[in-house]
Amino acid sequence: MRVTLKRQITALAALLLAVLMLAGCAPAASQPEPEEQQPLTLGDNGTTEFRLIYAAGSTDETLDMAAMLQREIQRLTGAKVEISEDLAYSVSGQSKEILLGSCDRTEDDVVFATLRSISDYRVQPEGNKLVIAANKGENLLQAVQELCLVLGDYTKDSKLELPADFVIAGGEENGLSVPALTGGTLRAGVDGGNGTELLIYKADKGACDAYLSVLETAGYILHAQNEIDGNRYFTCVGNGATVTVMDTPALGTVRVSVDPLECRLPTAAEPINAVVQPSVTLLGLEGYETNGSPTQTGLSMIYQLSDGSFIVVDGGHNKVAASSQIYRTMRDLSSDGKITVAAWIITHSHNDHAGAFISFRRNYASSVTVEKVLVNFPGEGQYVASDTGTSYRDNVLAEAAKLPGAEIVKVHPGQVFYLRDAKVEILYTMDLFEPDRLTDFNDSSIVCTVTLGGQKLLQTGDCGVMTSGILCRLYDEALKCDIVQMSHHGYAGATEELYQAVDPLYVLWPSGSTTYEKYQTAGNNVWLMTQSRMKRLWLAKDMIQTIMLPIRE
Repeated sequence: MRVTLKRQITALAALLLAVLMLAGCAPAASQPEPEEQQPLTLGDNGTTEFRLIYAAGSTDETLDMAAMLQREIQRLTGAKVEISEDLAYSVSGQSKEILLGSCDRTEDDVVFATLRSISDYRVQPEGNKLVIAANKGENLLQAVQELCLVLGDYTKDSKLELPADFVIAGGEENGLSVPALTGGTLRAGVDGGNGTELLIYKADKGACDAYLSVLETAGYILHAQNEIDGNRYFTCVGNGATVTVMDTPALGTVRVSVDPLECRLPTAAEPINAVVQPSVTLLGLEGYETNGSPTQTGLSMIYQLSDGSFIVVDGGHNKVAASSQIYRTMRDLSSDGKITVAAWIITHSHNDHAGAFISFRRNYASSVTVEKVLVNFPGEGQYVASDTGTSYRDNVLAEAAKLPGAEIVKVHPGQVFYLRDAKVEILYTMDLFEPDRLTDFNDSSIVCTVTLGGQKLLQTGDCGVMTSGILCRLYDEALKCDIVQMSHHGYAGATEELYQAVDPLYVLWPSGSTTYEKYQTAGNNVWLMTQSRMKRLWLAKDMIQTIMLPIRE
């Protein structure tokens, strides 16, 4: 018979009581009641016992909030509160602190657990701490601003004392009523880009499962789920929003992306009338010039699906020569002259990848049907951190919005969906990189696999060293592919470790001949070029090369 844990504990308690009685000892006295919350004196005539604490890895915006609060306390009391990172010094139960956001402290976990929506914020004492809790950066700023406005009401004769029952609470009246995750520690809430919010929790599988139940109770329907090498991904839709939950044990996190649109990508292959053999086409680069010489960079690939429709990946530079090459190639491959793009994937917003989409929309949109544009552009802070302009992001989104009937979808890691008979699985986006700051904007590339014609191809975009590390940390079998697109045109990009994990038979190298000659023996490419089991390599140069799938030797 199975004995419950509760019954085991009850039996153990009875046994312990009997032992105490036999020994002539009375049961221990009941535990004392928890101490009542005491007022907090944040400053008193130029002195303070408090430190202002922020989480390691906090954004510059959070540090600005800390400075704002520091100045207000000093103005009211003359005391300058020291600002410190949460991991910078050892802390005890007696340490007096103002906790700004989610820090490495148990007290703020208590307050964060009271937040019921990702748009909520709350300020209250907890033990020897004043906790300022909010899931999102803008709400944290709102909480700090409201706190600064009322501190004067609690200051008398340069002594600032907050009562035990002090509370500031609020949220966005028109914000998304998406529940907050409890059972974990919020490590960061960041602008996920394209209107999304990304919340990153230090949490485990149990917290993830509990959160999925909370979402269901709140009216969100599980649209799709996927497990990739022990990592679990869920897409929940409802209440005018899409909530993507990413449980990544190797990273020790549960990530929650909230998109203010309901996005339902097809979770099963669509019935089609097969009219062509599927293929992938690598489009040339050197057929047009950039900066006065034949271009050596760019990525332009086209998949033709069995029903004759297409998936376009990037496209190259913002040049008519690049966009016309895309149009002519699809026209020539089309069996009936009608061009339907099931999806246009923009891996990242660099000119030599996203530019051609802008030119194509302006010059050829009236001659084609584009059903979906798939992106994952990061938030503003990542563009600033990597010193990257936002013009190509802005123009891609603006031009995509002009396509009649086209759906703009922000894709996320773990999503697996079908475009006709092509299976697309997203392995990496910036959702898995945040909240670290980009030094190489290429690490914002979408990395996905496309399975078509019985073979699987890894699209790497321009993924760099950091992306490679995350991919190899999270995945094993999922990385194995028949075909790989050479990352970053063969420059320093994907690592040897990543190429070894992919172990491809075939390689598509999107670069010109000069780049190829210079980088084919570069350190990160040596294994792939000289020791791998690669059977054949296609180099873009100035050619248009259509490869029928499956590839047969």
